[in-house]
Amino acid sequence: MAKSLPDSIDIVNAIRKSWLLSGTVLLSDFDRLPSHLVEKNDREVHCEMAFESSAGIMGLAHITIESKIELICQRSLEHFDYKIKVNKTIGFINREEGEDKLFGGVAPSWVESGTVNPKTLLEDELLLVIPEFPVKPGATIQSEYLADETEQETAEETYNPFAALKDLK
Repeated sequence: MAKSLPDSIDIVNAIRKSWLLSGTVLLSDFDRLPSHLVEKNDREVHCEMAFESSAGIMGLAHITIESKIELICQRSLEHFDYKIKVNKTIGFINREEGEDKLFGGVAPSWVESGTVNPKTLLEDELLLVIPEFPVKPGATIQSEYLADETEQETAEETYNPFAALKDLK
């Protein structure tokens, strides 16, 4: 059984008390992962979130994700394992001026109500690391519907629609 994260946390408390959330989330619990790229199964995503305060903004969260997920190759449609390892720092802001106070390598996260869903933060990071066009190493396209490029070039060279006009001169 996966030791899951809470659905929402009070971000001010988490930052003030320097919370450390650690647990696993089932891949099937993420709603926004594209089903045509990711096989949503009962694999576990191991994660850790460490909160800390920071000058000028609400605070920071250091996110670590380690997992193997099953992607669907867009060439061969075969499933293959894809290793994910994320180390990211997020800066929580509630004013536009806060974004200017973030230092290099810190991604902004807008907080309106004072509560944050940790699973949503994790899903955002997964969406950023999943390739737009996953390809299994060594996969080839095997389809009877693919055209042979050499045949097309030869056919274009031999057929000339204006050849009949040559005889009219």
